[in-house]
This record gives sequence, structure tokens and C-alpha cells, in this order.
Amino acid sequence: MCGECGGDGSSCTGCMDDTALNYDFEATIPCDGCCEYPTDVEMGVVYVSSSGEIEIEMTNINEVAGFQFELTSTCDVDITSGYGGSAEDAEFMISTSPTGLTVLGFSLTGSIIPVGSGTLLFLDATFECESGSFGLEDVIISDISGNSMSVNIYDDYEYSSEC
Repeated sequence: MCGECGGDGSSCTGCMDDTALNYDFEATIPCDGCCEYPTDVEMGVVYVSSSGEIEIEMTNINEVAGFQFELTSTCDVDITSGYGGSAEDAEFMISTSPTGLTVLGFSLTGSIIPVGSGTLLFLDATFECESGSFGLEDVIISDISGNSMSVNIYDDYEYSSEC
């Protein structure tokens, strides 16, 4: 117990940030990096059609001003365009790399994607495989001040042309 006579004080250490998920109101000695905070953004591939449409979903607890990510796959994939979802609703410019799997979204007018959950965008792609995994990596999400937001990426989507 913290404050115990003759104790070593180890039970007094804890997260003292009242905005943290694991805030310890009894702590009198701040811990080093032990505070846990909610993830700003969770996102990933949630559907892949045999016609080449790839759906990217996002849940965000703060407004999003821009995003960049790499699509990964065990299939040989080429992205041809990106459209729709909350990115299009926010009038984001969506750019895809013609020789790679990079996707970039941002606003030229300062608009944001509001807090919410749903389809971020759809990617039109061509790929050669009957089954494989599709996922995201190197995800960067920015707030309106250009600060990087914390991100949790979904497990890869397992595609099969038989389904």
C-alpha cells in the first residue's frame, strides 16, 4: 500500500495522466511510459471483390486531415484509382501510385473527415490470383495540425475467388 511506513514506495508508482485509460488516482510517483491511451484510428481492408474492388474501412475518434498507406497483398496487384467513402464525402483528393501500391488522401481546402466509422474509400485494382491476403502497412494518418495520429491496423483480409 502506498504510504506504508517502512515501505519502499513501489506501490505509489502509476499513471498520473487523468486522460489515460489506466489513470491511477492513488499514484504519487509517475511511471515511465506506462500510461495507455485510446488509439486515434483503426483501419484496414474489409472486402475484396473478384472484379477488383477493395474496400478500406476506418474508425476514427478524432478528425482526420490526411492519410497515406501501402496496400499489401500476396497477389500481384495494380491499383488504378481510389474513390468514395468518407474520403470522397470530405472532398479529399485521392492519389494512387501507377507503379506501386501507395494511396494518399488529403484536402486542398482544409476539410477533414469527421469522427466516425465506415468506408474510408474503395480502390479499383487489377490482380492475378484465386486466393490471397490483402492488408495495409506504413499507415500515416494526420490531424488538422499535421500531427501524426496513433493507428491500429486490422488483420489482413483473406480473399478467395470461390466465395
